[in-house]
Amino acid sequence: MHLLRHLKAELSRLGVAAEDRLLIAVSGGVDSMVLLHIAQQAGYSCEVAHANFNLRGEESRGDELLVKLTCEKLDIPFHVKPFTIDKDEVRDGLQAKARDLRYAWFHQLIIEGKGDFLLTAHQLNDQLETFFMNLLRASGLKGLKSIPAKNGCVIRPLLGVERDVLLSFAKAEGIEWREDSSNASDDYLRNKIRHHLIPAFTDLSGSALTNAGISMTYMAETDAFLEREAAEMIDGLVYDGSLTKVSDAEWKQLFKKKPLNKYVLEHWGFLPEQLAHLEALPQSQAGKMIIGPTHRAVRDREVIIIQPLADAEMDAATLSSKSGALKTPIQLSWTPVDTVNPQNLRDPNLAFIDGNQIEFPLRLRKWQPGDRFTPFGMKGSKKLSDFFTDLKFSLPEKENQFVLCNGDGRIIWVVGQRIDSNFGIGEDNKNVIRFKFLDA
Repeated sequence: MHLLRHLKAELSRLGVAAEDRLLIAVSGGVDSMVLLHIAQQAGYSCEVAHANFNLRGEESRGDELLVKLTCEKLDIPFHVKPFTIDKDEVRDGLQAKARDLRYAWFHQLIIEGKGDFLLTAHQLNDQLETFFMNLLRASGLKGLKSIPAKNGCVIRPLLGVERDVLLSFAKAEGIEWREDSSNASDDYLRNKIRHHLIPAFTDLSGSALTNAGISMTYMAETDAFLEREAAEMIDGLVYDGSLTKVSDAEWKQLFKKKPLNKYVLEHWGFLPEQLAHLEALPQSQAGKMIIGPTHRAVRDREVIIIQPLADAEMDAATLSSKSGALKTPIQLSWTPVDTVNPQNLRDPNLAFIDGNQIEFPLRLRKWQPGDRFTPFGMKGSKKLSDFFTDLKFSLPEKENQFVLCNGDGRIIWVVGQRIDSNFGIGEDNKNVIRFKFLDA
């Protein structure tokens, strides 16, 4: 394999132009040192980022020194950042924590203009190791496709190259590199797979690595197809503000299209272990709820309503003067007006209130059980809960309903629905305040 030709072809395929600037993550190991040299030989404008976690004492300092001296020799800008991780606190998540920290720093360097793309030196052996790790974790197709060649600004152009090819190139070109002594240990799952499983697997066939790479490419293509299908299905759903409404029939049909259901529900953050409970929702009673990390699914009348959890956490607000505007918890404006167009009286998002009947400050809040008001045009008070039942409100709609209250606590307006008769205007009202609700 001609590595320079391979690098140029892969970078072009992945959307990198010859004039783009490359920030290369270099640890000092053979893979990243080879990537640095061939990127520089290929004529790309390069800078280097080296994260030093100081986990191996003098070894870590030696890694940093080698990368620094190599960059000086190649006349390439060098960026280094020391990190501190408490190994006793992190324990089993040490590698994941280190990965998160260094990628956050790499992305910050990209934001600061140190490169247009971040290049990492992951290669085919890394791909297969990750495949087996995800296989053990029941990660599904998304995990079995292993490491993506492109993820945003992150490019991995060596995924199709075997580790032995990079090692041979480094020896032939006289490229110096450092061995990470922790790679010899079986303390980490990846190392166990590398030392024991991969050799046994590759002994089965001379083309085991190559064919595994091809299979992972097929899985990546399938995953991308399912992502597109899921996006189309999501676009076709009914939206009501931040709420998504899926009919029972659509919900049941979704679960007949496995594994597409996983991709659709993953869009709202639901976890694989919640799928069985989600599938049973159409047979559940109204009000049944499945809560995920970011959204919840609520069973309503022949429909499943999906709602962001943040919607249920909006605060109250105080209106202290006769004119003003709010952006949160809802968008509301109010101002005195001299005239009222009768046509506007039918708009539920507008409320024309008798200014003589209200006393500031007013209070905007979520409705509460036990709240009552006298709907305009009716005699006698009514529980808000009964009013919502008459309107066939869903549970999320009830939970997101705001009321505007007078200084004495009485409800002036069920926002976006109906004002209270005690605060309505007559024909000769001269002191009118108009409230306008912008329904998102």
